[in-house]
Order: sequence, then structure tokens, then C-alpha cells
Amino acid sequence: MKSLFKKPYDPEDIVLFDFLQNCPLLSELTYQELSEIKPLLYEREFQMDEAVYFRNDPSQVLYIIKSGEVTMSIDIEGNFEELGRLGPFSAFGKNAILPNTQRTHNALITSKSAEIYAISGGSLQDLFEKNPEIENKMLRSLSIYYNDYMKRLFQAYKKSKAFFELKEVYQ
Repeated sequence: MKSLFKKPYDPEDIVLFDFLQNCPLLSELTYQELSEIKPLLYEREFQMDEAVYFRNDPSQVLYIIKSGEVTMSIDIEGNFEELGRLGPFSAFGKNAILPNTQRTHNALITSKSAEIYAISGGSLQDLFEKNPEIENKMLRSLSIYYNDYMKRLFQAYKKSKAFFELKEVYQ
């Protein structure tokens, strides 16, 4: 028996929502909450070697990879060091969730092409004001990501025999 109180979703919406729930940053959101994010999504296609953003750019957009590959890098004295490669379901530019932030690294398309969803940070802030539960869930997911990142950083630090001083990180 069909529930009178449950909102029906189009099959296209269900496919989109299932995709978005596979992104760790959005995995805690319900279909109803994702339906509030859907109008904020802008789909864009990028080509190989196209920069999505550069380090120190304002963090104004959150990105989610639909297809393709994006390489994160940092530029040090004119040389680019790869930090990692991301594929489908990965979010990047996550600090766009926070107001008044800058990019900490570069993002470059390294596949032939990439389809990427973009969400304006300003639109997210407006949504967070209307629905704090979405903000809470996304910030909780972001906190889990950063906690895992710190664990990996400390493991790498120990393995590298402490080639830098950790006190530089904690200020």
C-alpha cells in the first residue's frame, strides 16, 4: 500500500539521489534533503588539462565528480606535486561549505573529459539557513573527512621520520 505522506520521486531523481548518496559528503542526506540540493546543482563538462581551480582562489563552489578524474596538486616554487587523484562520487573543493575560505591546492582534469556537478557555496549557505539539519549532516561528514585526513597525515609524518615540525601545523 502506498503511503499518503511519502513524496513520490521521478525515476531520474532517484538515480541522481542514489548517485549523490554515494558521495561521502552527502551520504547522510535523505531523498527529501537531496531534493532541496537538486536545484542548486549545475552540471559542467571539463576537458583534459583544464583547471577547475587554483590554490588561493576563493572557495566559492563545491564540486562532485560524476565521471572522469581530477588530480589535486600543490605548487611549490613553480613545481607541481600531486596530492591525489579523485574519481566518480568524490567531492572536492569541500571548504566551499565554509564561508570566506580559500583553496589550499589546485584541481586539474586528468582524464579525457570529466562531468562534474557544481554547487555554489553561497547557495549552500542560503540552504543551511533554511535547513540547519542539512548543514549539520554535511559538516559532520566534513569533520569525519578531516579527522581521517589528520590520521593519514600523522601516519605519513611518522613514516617519513619527521621531515618537518608538527608544531608548524598547530598554531
